[in-house]
Amino acid sequence: GAVYHPLRSHVLHGIGGDMSPVSLGDSVTRYFSTSSVSTGASANADSTPVVTVAEDGTDMAYTPTVTNVATGLYKVQLDCTTGNGFQAGRRYNVYGAATVGGVTGRAGLGEYEVMALDINAALDVAVGSRLSLNQFVGLS
Repeated sequence: GAVYHPLRSHVLHGIGGDMSPVSLGDSVTRYFSTSSVSTGASANADSTPVVTVAEDGTDMAYTPTVTNVATGLYKVQLDCTTGNGFQAGRRYNVYGAATVGGVTGRAGLGEYEVMALDINAALDVAVGSRLSLNQFVGLS
């Protein structure tokens, strides 16, 4: 799902937050913003911000696409596929860098652990099983 992150820098705004699980093959969308150092108002970066994904502290070759959504608001979609270098059981940190008015800022956008199982399907089975049991014993 989409998550908005105001970063804690004078230029690039967002927060890393807690680690999130993601299934191998799924996509994650993150939003982040940029602002003027002098006024604090939303402002577009001088050029498209760069988002980097690191595995165990080493930057990956994969560079996700960043899209300008509105003045000072950007969207990045992480496609967590094996083709992009992601592996189940590994943790990844995502950070962005942007320059506004000649001043560069960097901030974390999130931390993910890629899982081999389909988290949504597993949840559907678990919740469905509980609902069926509750119906069977007359609790719902």
